[in-house]
Amino acid sequence: MPLSTEPFPTAPLPTASEAARRAVARLLLAALAVERRTSGDDRLRRFRDTRRLIGAAREAGFPVTFLAEATGIGSGTLHARADPSGPMAVERFLALLPDAVAERAAAALGGAAPDRRSTTELLRWLVVDADRA
Repeated sequence: MPLSTEPFPTAPLPTASEAARRAVARLLLAALAVERRTSGDDRLRRFRDTRRLIGAAREAGFPVTFLAEATGIGSGTLHARADPSGPMAVERFLALLPDAVAERAAAALGGAAPDRRSTTELLRWLVVDADRA
C-alpha cells in the first residue's frame, strides 16, 4: 500500500494486532541497537530517529507500557524520549526492517518517493503490512 493514501496519518490505529505489536517492537529495538553502535553526528541522527519513532508509536495508539516492555526502556524515559513525529530518511527506516519487509516497503514507496517521510506515515505502513502478512 502506498504510504500517501492514508486519509488521516496521525489518527490512532484501529487495531494493534499481535503481528503489528511484534513489528513495532522489532523496529524500535533495531533503532535502539543502531543508535548504540553509532557515534558523532550519526548518533545524533539515529537518536532523533528513535525519538520520532517512539513518538509515532504513541501517536498511533501504542501504550507506553507496551513500548517500555518491548524495548526495556522505563516508562518515564519513554515519555521523555518521545518526540512528535517528524521526518526520517526512508533509507534509514528501510535499514531497520527485516529484508523481506524492507523489500515490500521499498516497493510500496516506489521510485519517485521523497527521500524523507513522516515517522508516523512510515510506522503506519509497517503496522498495515504486519496485519496483511
